[in-house]
Amino acid sequence: MISFSFFILLLLAQFYAKEKHNAILYIQIFTFLTVFILCKYLIEKIIATSFKIEEFAEQFNLLKVTYRTYIGLLLLPINIILFYNAVNSNAVYIILILLIIAFSSITYLITLKTYQSLVSRKIFYFILYLCTFEIAPIISCIIGLQKIEHLMSNLKVKTILVSQPEPKVENSPYFELQNKLKVRVDFRPFIHVEGVSAKEVRAQKIDLSKFTAIILTSRNSVDHFFRVAEEMRFKVPEDLKYFCQSEAVAYYLQRYVVYRKRKIYVGQKEFSDLAPLIKKYKDEKFLLPNTDQLNSDVPQTLDALKVDWTQGIFYRTVMSDLSDLKDVYYDVLVFFSPTGIKSLFKNFPDFQQNNTRIAVFGVTTQKEALDRGLRVDIMAPTPEIPSMTGALEKYILEVNKGK
Repeated sequence: MISFSFFILLLLAQFYAKEKHNAILYIQIFTFLTVFILCKYLIEKIIATSFKIEEFAEQFNLLKVTYRTYIGLLLLPINIILFYNAVNSNAVYIILILLIIAFSSITYLITLKTYQSLVSRKIFYFILYLCTFEIAPIISCIIGLQKIEHLMSNLKVKTILVSQPEPKVENSPYFELQNKLKVRVDFRPFIHVEGVSAKEVRAQKIDLSKFTAIILTSRNSVDHFFRVAEEMRFKVPEDLKYFCQSEAVAYYLQRYVVYRKRKIYVGQKEFSDLAPLIKKYKDEKFLLPNTDQLNSDVPQTLDALKVDWTQGIFYRTVMSDLSDLKDVYYDVLVFFSPTGIKSLFKNFPDFQQNNTRIAVFGVTTQKEALDRGLRVDIMAPTPEIPSMTGALEKYILEVNKGK
C-alpha cells in the first residue's frame, strides 16, 4: 500500500503537475486505496459466502496479496530513485506501468493454473467475480484518468493578460517568456494615472518654493512634479535635493535634470531603504509628490523619522474602462497592485474565477485578492523567484508539462 501510494503520487507529479513533496496528497491517496481495498474485500467476502465459494475466494485473495507484496517491494527502490532524481521522461513511467500490468497478468495466469480444477467447476462465478472486482475497477480508473486528462488540458496555460502597459523595450522578459513557452501574452492597463492641475495643487496649500528636498517614489511622481512645476511657472532650483526610491527612478530623473550637477540620493528598492538617507538630512523640508492612493508604509516611515514632510497629491490613480474585455477570457490574469484587482471587480462585479489563474505581485495585492474571494495561484516575489516573469515561467512549465 505504501509503495503503490508513493508510485501514484509520482505519476500525478509527472503527468498532472502535482507536487511530489505534498505529504497531504500522499495521505489522501493512501487513505483512498486503503478504503477501496477494504470495501472490495468485504463485498468479495459477502459474495463468496452467498455463492458458497469462500475457500476459493480466500486462497485466491491470499495469492493476490502475496504477489502484489512482491510487486510493492520491487517498486519501493524504484520510487526512491524517481523521487530523489529529476526524471522528466514520460516514457519511463509508461514503461513502469506496463511492467506492473504485465507482472499482475502473469500472477493471474499462475493463480488460474494453480486452481484450474476448482475454477473449472465454478467457472460462471469466477467470470462474474473477475468482471466485477478485477476488470471493472480498472476500466473505471481509465475513464477517470481520461476525465482528469481532459480537465487538465483545459488548465494548461495558453493565454496571459498582464494588467500593465505593454513594455516599450524589445528585450522585455515578457516577450522572452512568450517566445520560449509559446504562450500569448497581452497587456492592458487596469488602472491609469490622471494628473492633478496646478490649481488643485495650490488648493492643497503647497508652495513649491518652500521645499528643499523632493522624495520621488516612481516615474509618475517624477513626471507630475515637473509638470506641475511648469504649470506653476516655477523654476526648479539647482540646489534642490532628490531622494529616489530606486535606481530606475533616479535614472528616469535624468529626463528633467542634469544628473551630475544635482544632489541625488538613491535607495535600493523599498521605500524603507531610503530611511537612512533621509535621516542624514532631517533638517530639510521634504515634499512627497504622489498619488491619492499612497502605500501606508510611506507615511509611517517618514513619521518615524520625525522629519518635516508634506504629501502633495499631484496625480490620481483611476480605474480603466475594461468593458471591451467582457467576453474575452484568459488563462492567467496578472496583477501588481490592489487597485488593479479593485478595477477588475468594478468593471465586472459578478466576476467568477473558475479555471482562471490569478498571479499577484506583493503581499498587499495578495491580500486584496484573497479578501475578494479569489484563489491566488501564482505569487511573486519569493526568496527563490523574485520576478513575476520567473514565477509565471515556473508555473507554466509545471502545468504544461504534458503538452
